[in-house]
Amino acid sequence: EGFSIRGLTTAASLWITCALGLLYGAGLNGLAISGTVPTLLVLAGLRLLGTRLPRLHHADVVIRYARAQAPTEAEFLAVFAAYGMKPDFVVHRLLDADQGVELASTLRGKTLDSDRITQALLADPRVLAFELAPRHE
Repeated sequence: EGFSIRGLTTAASLWITCALGLLYGAGLNGLAISGTVPTLLVLAGLRLLGTRLPRLHHADVVIRYARAQAPTEAEFLAVFAAYGMKPDFVVHRLLDADQGVELASTLRGKTLDSDRITQALLADPRVLAFELAPRHE
């Protein structure tokens, strides 16, 4: 996804599992075992490293405003910056039949306080509707 890489370890694990399965299936047990042992060591090491590295939380947000009350992009970003969330990008959408303007983004940050963000959006009289969808990765 853009400059974000997700699922790389899973993809590599599937690839090596397939390769090892072919080796075992072909009866090349010595070669298969010599590939299995380092694979298990690397995957265990990556898992241990993954638990120690800081994780970023991601959330998709879509907010609908009345056309005349739509905030600037800077104002939109300030709402989430107050909670330590930064956007990958912001999408601006003018809705049909003058139903308003939607601003959407994928946010990332060290913490995701969905309850506080939700309360801030509910308190903003300009907000007609919103969707805040945390990603669990």
